[in-house]
Amino acid sequence: MLSRIGFHKTRQGYGTDLLKLLVNFASERQYNVIGIEQASSPSVQAFAEKYGFNKMEGTKHFTAFTRQLATRL
Repeated sequence: MLSRIGFHKTRQGYGTDLLKLLVNFASERQYNVIGIEQASSPSVQAFAEKYGFNKMEGTKHFTAFTRQLATRL
């Protein structure tokens, strides 16, 4: 589990590259879901929505199926 990740420069593709790495890792190890916990900033929420993560009702958490993410990257 990763605790916290941030980038000094945003909108450079670093988050997308990291997501691709995580999707490949998850696929190789047969993980079905990737989650984002405590997406408190609007930019993280927008990133999650851009790639099809679903917000868990009443929280700031997002989840997405690995296969679904792979088709969007």
